[in-house]
Amino acid sequence: MKLAKSGKYCLCAFIIIFICIYMAVPVKAEARRVVRVGFPEQEGFTEKGRDGHYSGYTYDYLQELSQYTQWEYEFVEMAGDINESLTALLDMLANGEIDMLGGMTYSDALAEIYDYPGMSYGEVGLVLAVEDDNSELTPVNFTGREMLKIAVTGNGGRQQDAMIKYLELLGQNYELVHCASSEEKLKLLRENKADVMMDTEAGISKECRIIARFSFSPFYLAVTRGNTELLKELNAGMAELKETDPLLIGRLHDEYFNRAASRLIYEENEKSYLAQNKTLRAVVLNGKLPIQNVAAKTGEAEGIAVDFLNYISEETGLTIEYIGITDPEEYRSVILNDQADIILALPGSPQLMEQFGIIHTLPYMNISQILVIHKGLEPGELKGKTAATYDAFGNRDENAGEEKLYYSPEAAMEAVDQGEADYCYIDNYSFQYCINKRVYKNISSIVLAESGSQSISMGVVKDSDLVLHGILNKVIAYMPEATKESIFYESSISQERTSFLEYVRANPLPFAAAVLLLLTAAGAASLHNIRNRYEMSRKMALEYQRYRQLSEVVGECIYEYDFRGDVLKFLGDGVYKLGVPETISAFSVYGKQQLAVREIPPEESLYQWIMEKKDGTKDVQIIFAREPERWYRVTSKVVKDDSGYPVYSIGRVWDIQQEKIEKDRLLQKAQNDGLTGIYNSATIRENITKALNQSSFGGALLIMDIDHFKSINDRYGHSVGDHVLTQVGMKMKHIFKGEIYGRLGGDEFVVFLPQQMTREELKTRVEGACEAFKTIEASPGWDKITVSIGVAVRTDETKFSDLYEKADLLLYEVKREGRNGYRIG
Repeated sequence: MKLAKSGKYCLCAFIIIFICIYMAVPVKAEARRVVRVGFPEQEGFTEKGRDGHYSGYTYDYLQELSQYTQWEYEFVEMAGDINESLTALLDMLANGEIDMLGGMTYSDALAEIYDYPGMSYGEVGLVLAVEDDNSELTPVNFTGREMLKIAVTGNGGRQQDAMIKYLELLGQNYELVHCASSEEKLKLLRENKADVMMDTEAGISKECRIIARFSFSPFYLAVTRGNTELLKELNAGMAELKETDPLLIGRLHDEYFNRAASRLIYEENEKSYLAQNKTLRAVVLNGKLPIQNVAAKTGEAEGIAVDFLNYISEETGLTIEYIGITDPEEYRSVILNDQADIILALPGSPQLMEQFGIIHTLPYMNISQILVIHKGLEPGELKGKTAATYDAFGNRDENAGEEKLYYSPEAAMEAVDQGEADYCYIDNYSFQYCINKRVYKNISSIVLAESGSQSISMGVVKDSDLVLHGILNKVIAYMPEATKESIFYESSISQERTSFLEYVRANPLPFAAAVLLLLTAAGAASLHNIRNRYEMSRKMALEYQRYRQLSEVVGECIYEYDFRGDVLKFLGDGVYKLGVPETISAFSVYGKQQLAVREIPPEESLYQWIMEKKDGTKDVQIIFAREPERWYRVTSKVVKDDSGYPVYSIGRVWDIQQEKIEKDRLLQKAQNDGLTGIYNSATIRENITKALNQSSFGGALLIMDIDHFKSINDRYGHSVGDHVLTQVGMKMKHIFKGEIYGRLGGDEFVVFLPQQMTREELKTRVEGACEAFKTIEASPGWDKITVSIGVAVRTDETKFSDLYEKADLLLYEVKREGRNGYRIG
């Protein structure tokens, strides 16, 4: 029995080894499927620019989808207007001449002709629109007209039926003005012979503004009926894409179909409200810098929230009266007793609306929470400890054993630092402001990533005119991102002047050094210069401590460069992490020496960034680090003296190598043809256009086709055809090294030679290429690979399309004369 069992075990082991060996035998990788997609010139869905670039909702969606299907696309275009090209492409889809067509509606009748996937890839609605410069009709008041004249195309139909049903539900009287085309509808709007026009979201003119949306319908990617393998891949890819990026469809819809107004347009009641020029009372909670505060010296309101409201005031003409309050109980009383109209900063809490009668506006900023704890405590040991709170609305910490109320986040952090409280929670903006102002020696801090970000809005007291709420929302929604970033940036770099006593208390050693300096230099320096040195020392200490503490929070490295002493220092972990000397003297000389022996562009180096004396953020390489080719991101701040001369540069450095690798990989994937590894159609067209714009003369464009490529596919199959295309791509990398080349699609390739050449030199290059391609083997039984090339010598062309047309005509002549050759013209 033991021998039998042993034999069974040996047999099982042999079978397992045999299976492993068999599975380990290399097999040829499956060829990428080339999907022929119909590409009609359909605004919003599928568009082609003058430079040959493809764009549109469908095009972008297909590019995202290809990441999950590994498809390549061959876009098939048809001449004629949209109706003619769509009709032709639908016939081609039915006959299998193309594989797929987007923007398709679904019906039982169409499902008998084409196959549909299990889900749509978006939806498009019907719209009513006016001219963009028409400020009279808005989404609110268009239903107030006694008779609404609507320009429509055609007579009747599903879309008009849906519109009529929509208007009847609104109780709006209407008159249809029938037109022959979209152009005629737009003309009637301009001539005031129609109030609005009806169209689809995708088809609406860019000169129009949408005032109403209704009757949304899904659209699909349809495939040739019976192509079950392609349909199966399509369904799987769409499902995976939806799961991975559920917001993609919304983003594409906003980008291509959400035609909003180009400017703020107020409703009539909003115009009336603004015309009254009311003075609105905005309550400012004092001591809450950098969010809100009342300056002690000037009595003026300041802070991020104040800057946002001041911007709204400038845009609308509203007059704002700021009411400064320090006591939280008084703050709550003012709100509850309707003594204010606007609250500056509210967390997104439904309870506040119910308890205090406040309506939130759209959020204008997001904050994250930071836990600040007294040195020696652990985050898991806080239950039952003393919390420092400064919440103006009376919210309490349920885990705290005792709560001490303070008037500001700065006071709360001071209490934790001094041991009066064990911990506090503070937003990231206030935290940065506090550590920028002074040094905290007895705290540690943790970013609470699990709590996520919290939106901050303005609030309108319920009993105020609700029209104000709509006005605030509009201005916040249309506020330029650049303006928001400017407000945040100014708040992050601003530093409140610290009093002399505060400085001495927070920085005893720098103060003692300054006193000593004062005594030794009293006879040689004026009081002004001494004070200037105090100020610079203070600034440097504060900036240094700010970056040190921020770096401890987020685990980054920091550096300090002294412009006058020409010394660069790295702090703590930075020395080990970066593999750099702790101190580099004569840095300006050392950096130049390192640049001379490294193959790194100066503009990409940390050395150059520091020497440029700039504030901001930049991706750099550190030429004197352990890995000089590694990428880092640096954010720096230059500290200047009173005369504006740079004295120090302080910066944070963190490793972004993996981010850079991933970004480069995605960029290469987006730019390169998936099969051949050379530039794809969009990228090659863009790069050739750039080259044409950089120089006004010289160069030649080569358009190349593989002779009888269709016969190779038909005879040996697509896998052999793909092998030939791959080999052509590899040959081009060697033949045209340093030139601009790529695959336009199918078996069509393009090369741009930017340098000036004589006709004989050009002839030699082209003949050499023709001979090199003949070494490619397609399959046993096939003679050799030959190519046909049309060469257009540039005269004064500045557009890719112009040169392409010339080269394409020359290529056609070569093919007409029997292929396997070239023609230069």
